[in-house]
Amino acid sequence: MEPRISLVTLSVRDLARAVRLNQEGPGWPRAAIGGDEIAFSRTSGSVRALFPREALAVDANVPVARSGFGGVTLAHNEAHREMVDAALTTAAAAACHRIAKRRASRS
Repeated sequence: MEPRISLVTLSVRDLARAVRLNQEGPGWPRAAIGGDEIAFSRTSGSVRALFPREALAVDANVPVARSGFGGVTLAHNEAHREMVDAALTTAAAAACHRIAKRRASRS
């Protein structure tokens, strides 16, 4: 398993405002995918996403209120299902807590 973070997702209260601030401030262009639900920006080695806080909590399968949910998720993507299974086994052996099920690629 190559050590990397493929996607960093940050929760935001107002997606349109967060997108505008990221474009006007650091100049991070918004990718064409995501529509009105999520905003993606490519960085030099990963993708950063902005996602409404409530929607990210639902995606992470945690309650929004009083759960301790920090509003940040990290993803490690692999090219093949077998590699995903191996990465999950390695993470479980290291006592990592898994909150989401393995998902098939959406592309």
